[in-house]
Amino acid sequence: MHDDDRWFGRFREVPVAVSAGVLVNAVFTGLVTVTLPLELAGQGASKGQIAAFFIIGALTAATLVLTVGPVVRRIGVPRWSLTLCAVVSAGGLVVVAAGGPAWRLHPAAALVMTMSLTYPLYVAVASNLAGASAARIVAVLRTIFVAGYLGGLGVFSLAAAAEQAFGPVAAPIRWAIGLALGAALVAQLPRPAAAGGAAAADGSAAAGAARTTKLVVLAAALAVLLMRAADSLRQVYLPLYALGEDIPQPLISTLFAVTVAVEVLVLAPLSSISDRFGSRWTLLGVCVTGVLSFATVALGGGYPMLVFSQALYAVFAAGFQSIGMVLLGDSLRSGLSGGAGAYTAVIQVGATVGIVAPLVVPGYSVAVFWIAVLFCLGAAALLLADPLLRGRRRRPAHDHAH
Repeated sequence: MHDDDRWFGRFREVPVAVSAGVLVNAVFTGLVTVTLPLELAGQGASKGQIAAFFIIGALTAATLVLTVGPVVRRIGVPRWSLTLCAVVSAGGLVVVAAGGPAWRLHPAAALVMTMSLTYPLYVAVASNLAGASAARIVAVLRTIFVAGYLGGLGVFSLAAAAEQAFGPVAAPIRWAIGLALGAALVAQLPRPAAAGGAAAADGSAAAGAARTTKLVVLAAALAVLLMRAADSLRQVYLPLYALGEDIPQPLISTLFAVTVAVEVLVLAPLSSISDRFGSRWTLLGVCVTGVLSFATVALGGGYPMLVFSQALYAVFAAGFQSIGMVLLGDSLRSGLSGGAGAYTAVIQVGATVGIVAPLVVPGYSVAVFWIAVLFCLGAAALLLADPLLRGRRRRPAHDHAH
């Protein structure tokens, strides 16, 4: 009971304006994740055109968080910057919804993905305003994001039903436009003033980053990239594998519900472990859990083993998605705000790797999941190499010194 009170008390450490912004952003993300591919397919876009749309979006997201993101953080993440991201994204969705020549989808993809800037910027605001450790802040924000993402999937179901009842005027993409505009308004909520010296954090971080060994940063980035590759592989190919095994679609949906339920439960313990042992060693344990999860699928065992593997996978997913940006912030010496931006860029590349790599394996056999096992083992090896790259073993005691 006492631990529960402490956990829920953590939500009070994050300003309401940040929590609300992350929540709306997550609902938007959950909604467009399903809406965009279906909308494009419904307009007659080819498989190649749909793939190009998401590739352009991923490249835009990575470019924005690496170029525009640091500039916005240096000026303190003004509220107008978050509002502008949401409005531009809404404009991209309007272009998609309007129909027309296929080439319009290319700029539309870039416009829609400006929303990808908002989450790392909210993380930067939270890290400047909250007094908690990086791992605790990320755990709270991740919990809010998971809840919002689930809400976005629910909004899609409501929107799809509304479209059947009232026609295209109530189509899911129109709901997405409304949500983007809602995010623009939420970004204007007042928030407390940053603590003294917060605005200069990026400047001191840049000086620290210059002292950081490039190999250390590269190893951390590659480790997160490989974990994201394993994650995206499972997201795309597990449902296809399950269908091939003649598992009914409602039971496939249950697998993902298990993941979300377990993920919410393990976020708080993972943040506590990271605070105590450090981001790198926590992620090493997460990688081991990932190996067990993917190997369980690859070795077979029917639906019960799939449910068990999804529970293990929830620990892996929650761990790398919450602690991964802490690891990058530690490696870059840029704190949580810089780590969130680097993380957002790295996972775009990792997602592409995870989708493309299984193409070397015919069909949707269990061999696909052995690739994910290799990704997790590769990430673990990179995490273990860190003390050698640094030339010292003075972690994890200072991994989260605040």
